[in-house]
Amino acid sequence: MLRYFGQPKFKVTDADKLPISYEFLIRERENADERWHLPEDFNALTPAIIEPLLNATIATLPAHIKHISFNLELTQFVDPTYAEMVARIQQQTDVHVITEVTERQDFHVTTTQFMEAAADFYARNLAVALDDIGLDGNSLARLYTVLPSIEGFKYPLQNLRPFSDFGRISTAIKYWAGVASHNNKLFAVEGIETKDELDNLRALYPYAYVQGYYLGKPELLPLPDDPEYQVLQAIKAKQIRCAAQKEADYWTHNRAL
Repeated sequence: MLRYFGQPKFKVTDADKLPISYEFLIRERENADERWHLPEDFNALTPAIIEPLLNATIATLPAHIKHISFNLELTQFVDPTYAEMVARIQQQTDVHVITEVTERQDFHVTTTQFMEAAADFYARNLAVALDDIGLDGNSLARLYTVLPSIEGFKYPLQNLRPFSDFGRISTAIKYWAGVASHNNKLFAVEGIETKDELDNLRALYPYAYVQGYYLGKPELLPLPDDPEYQVLQAIKAKQIRCAAQKEADYWTHNRAL
């Protein structure tokens, strides 16, 4: 059984509100008694496997989720059948679907193939982002080969740990934020684990998107026939009610001042 887990994403200025996005992370298990784990081979996940699962999962999302992202390996990304798949999915939903290309290297894929694939997604009006920018294959050189064709990229704080304070990593974040800003691309930061990290990002990069364990761990996004579905739907409904009440209390308080 394959299912997506969703890790919430936020605009950094609205990180105390409901998430506007999920990153979809695929997991598998053989039966209900087994723990969810990573697939053994991501490249074995064909469009025939991914498409119905993505469509079904997107259909369960609450109204406040406006965007989702999911990962493709490099060899999948350059295979035009995956672009065709994403185009079909996007045609069926108002949720903005972003394809994140993972940082893993594959020396069988040429730079030309990568550029042509990015251009193909762009021509189809499909959003692409580079995951874990600055790591492994997703280098600055790779970024600039496809920069005109992509929507943005994500910077991974978790891969810089351990660090004692935000100042030790601020130069690197500033560099990549500058690349994004200069080229009018979306900039996301993942791996946020403390309030200090969030507060610094909010102050310095108010246009950024953020995700991390401090903001929310990946959670199962079950399908309607799954036993977990009704339970999680009730939990989410309660979270939405609590968030709405919190916002109403805020405005009531401010009107009284």
